[in-house]
Amino acid sequence: MFSTSQGLLPTASWLVRMKGVSRALSTKGALAVLDQAIVSITNFIWIREIGRACSLGQLGDYYIVMTLLFVLLNVQSELITAPYTVYCHRKSGKSLSEYTGSVFVHQLVASLVAVFAFVVFLLLTPLTAFGTSMSLSVAVLILAGPFWMMRGFLRYMSFARMHCGSAVIMDATACLIQLCGLWLLIQTNTFRLHWAFAVMGVSSAIVVIAWFLIRPIKFTMPRDARPAWRENWPFAKWALLSQLVGCMTPHMFPWLVTMIRGRVAAGILGAANTICGVAVMFSLGVSHILTPAASRAFVRGGKPALFRVLGSTAAFLMLTVGSFCGVALLFGEQAMVVIFDSRFSGHGNTLAVLSVAVLINCLSITCGNGLWAIDRPKLNLVADATVLITTIVSAIFLIRPYGPFGAACATLVGNTCGTVVRCGAFWFGLATLESKDGVCNMEAAS
Repeated sequence: MFSTSQGLLPTASWLVRMKGVSRALSTKGALAVLDQAIVSITNFIWIREIGRACSLGQLGDYYIVMTLLFVLLNVQSELITAPYTVYCHRKSGKSLSEYTGSVFVHQLVASLVAVFAFVVFLLLTPLTAFGTSMSLSVAVLILAGPFWMMRGFLRYMSFARMHCGSAVIMDATACLIQLCGLWLLIQTNTFRLHWAFAVMGVSSAIVVIAWFLIRPIKFTMPRDARPAWRENWPFAKWALLSQLVGCMTPHMFPWLVTMIRGRVAAGILGAANTICGVAVMFSLGVSHILTPAASRAFVRGGKPALFRVLGSTAAFLMLTVGSFCGVALLFGEQAMVVIFDSRFSGHGNTLAVLSVAVLINCLSITCGNGLWAIDRPKLNLVADATVLITTIVSAIFLIRPYGPFGAACATLVGNTCGTVVRCGAFWFGLATLESKDGVCNMEAAS
């Protein structure tokens, strides 16, 4: 990477590769980042106001309920939208239209499963130490949750088909309605945690209904959606297993911290994670466009094209997220107090450590998308297993004595180990591909 004769001066080849950063920031890539910025800023304002309006314990309850929502959304994503993002670029015309319609059928089934999960969780809530606010929130999600999940599905489908403008309009509308609803609850002194989830459901329902009326992505409902499911399953099963093993780890932490140190500690960790959402904004936004871009580059240009896309993306993420990380390291304490209030004083180190964990995870995201592009999702499993094991082992020893800071350190340890393994898995996956004249044989890759 660096020239030995010129010390730390970049080589000419490195400078040439860096020019790919500007190409990565195309109109569609910029729209993807803009969309994630809208969602993340809304989430930032949303949680800040909730944190100020309720107790730290209720804030912990909010994060517990949100983990359930995100678990369901992530499972939906790995089973349905992840394979669609890769395979839709290998279809066209009527075949693509029917394939898209089949995926909608899969999503409807996922929504029914989500409703069942909410009902089961609601029945189990009285057996736990959570209060009435938790039960009411879960009850609201029985109606609101499917609309929230459908909005996420339409959002990811828009990115998969490179309809980034549709995603921006949809999310901007939903976020505006959501913030206006929250403002109305606070101004009228009627804010309750379950009403916050109701507002989320209403905002999602409005944009979902509007999307189906406009239908920016055309599709045909098939007579039988099972062939598409069988086509997606070889990819989806590894993506889902990888998600369950490793990527679910962050969603487990609010539960783990609550059990070991209580709801207040979970609320503090959630607040630090919310501020880190500014950095996650860039990584998620770029990732949304990276997956289809990398898949298309690999199909059309083989390994060289894939390297260019992944390399420029990694450079952009290191620049943007690295800048945020530096600010968090220097001013983390002040940020926690100014953004929330004095109750969060003394937890700036938690924010700083989490920001470093996000930075390291950017490399993992890049390599993970590369493995998806070359149709090797099962190789992600080893890295995700590493994240799970190292994070949980670290958490066992660190959360009890150090609370939220210990959870942040455990996250950093897990992300670091997982990134090393995932990078190695990506290079191994590339080495096993058959190629001819630099363009990979797709039959061999499949």
